[in-house]
Amino acid sequence: MSFYITVPSDSSQHFFPDNKVSNYVIQLPSPIALQGEWEFFLAEIIYPHTWHNVNNTNNLFGFDLGDEKFISRRISPGCYETVPDILREMNLNSFRDKIQFMFNSSTQKVKIKVENTAKVVFEKGLCDLLGFEPQVIEGTVKSPHFADPHAAFPFLYIYTDIESSQIVGNVQAPLLRILTVGGNDGEIINVHYDRPHYVPVIRNSFQTIEIGVRLNSGELVPFERGKYIIMSVPYVCCPKQFEEHYTHQTGSGLPYYRGIKFQKGYGLGGMFRHFFRTALPFLVKGAKAVRKEALITGSRIAQDVLAGENFKASSKQRAKEAGKALARNAINKAQTMICCVEFSYIGNLSKLIKF
Repeated sequence: MSFYITVPSDSSQHFFPDNKVSNYVIQLPSPIALQGEWEFFLAEIIYPHTWHNVNNTNNLFGFDLGDEKFISRRISPGCYETVPDILREMNLNSFRDKIQFMFNSSTQKVKIKVENTAKVVFEKGLCDLLGFEPQVIEGTVKSPHFADPHAAFPFLYIYTDIESSQIVGNVQAPLLRILTVGGNDGEIINVHYDRPHYVPVIRNSFQTIEIGVRLNSGELVPFERGKYIIMSVPYVCCPKQFEEHYTHQTGSGLPYYRGIKFQKGYGLGGMFRHFFRTALPFLVKGAKAVRKEALITGSRIAQDVLAGENFKASSKQRAKEAGKALARNAINKAQTMICCVEFSYIGNLSKLIKF
């Protein structure tokens, strides 16, 4: 047995006048009563691609043309499709060729050239879209990271209050699905999922459903226009038993994951650098120990065979002894190296502390 529920964001305004496109509650025509264990998934979502990737929270920058007069400017909020669109909005006539913004489409990086004693000041927000860190720029500086005008809107997180919570990063939240953002400004986006991701229903009886649509940062998606979101949600009876570990609290709002707006990358080297730095001495010493133990074991097997023992039985016994010896040596070596590292750390720390 299964059935569908479609939840448009504009369907219950007379019951919930504070509803908005990114966070709303709908009132069903009659209560839903389920028997047994059920699960459901997001089958389809229709939403308007109508948000400003540059808004009043990330459109500020400042400059000094060399006359020691700091001037702050905000570029116009809007949906900027490309990096050059943002740079054109930043280029002011008052710069008088003292500040130049350039974009390299091959490297996807921005270069800023500042003449003489002029300066450009980046606060957090706009600089993230252009690949910079918050800083004061003098001379010629190229962005260390890729410029991406849509960096703040890579995913949409869909939450609902009728599902059991799951682990999302460092929190538990009723996350229904993560949606990859696509399309262009002003378009109505329709996404259909052929491969369902099932989640358990937390309540067997309900007449309202709350939906939240958030960014990775935890903020509600700032839809600028567009009347509604439509979601189609099928419910399927499921014999599998789920442990209920999330208690619904009416009026408390939906828990949600809160990440960071931008995360810089340093490649795979940064991910494994500390691991190999720590593990390499163990690996080198371990390889030497294995070679040494193999020679000793081979010599002992040869002596056993010359003494009249069976080759197969001797090999099995000596291999077992070698394994135990390697394990003991590995533990001793590890303890010795860890002690040395701790002693070195304490020694270096003591140099920094003056009594």
